Amino acid sequence: MRERPPKPPPARSATARSAILEALLATREANAAATARELGAAASISEKDVAAHLEHLARSLPHEALKLAVTPASCLACEYTFQDRGRYTTPGACPKCRSERVAPPSFRVTDGPRAAKRERPRDEE
Repeated sequence: MRERPPKPPPARSATARSAILEALLATREANAAATARELGAAASISEKDVAAHLEHLARSLPHEALKLAVTPASCLACEYTFQDRGRYTTPGACPKCRSERVAPPSFRVTDGPRAAKRERPRDEE
């Protein structure tokens, strides 16, 4: 049997991070939020890879006077909310009831505090 040559990856016109940002800005205009799965589909990357890009965007968006708002994951069985979770991935199970039915966190871009302009200190005369 002859082996098939590997298929080339789909051509991208932008980087994955800029595609995620564009998807987040589109949800901002619609006043909605997007999950990591939806953002991954928009950027043609896996859901697991989206978390690393979101961490970087959360640090870089304040420079553009924007903020990444996160609606935390919640348990579908007991309605426990993962408020203090710092990661952007979906938890494996609920710590309260041990259910694995957990709704993923959702993300949106909001107006953030204006980036403070740094002024150079003046030399006193």
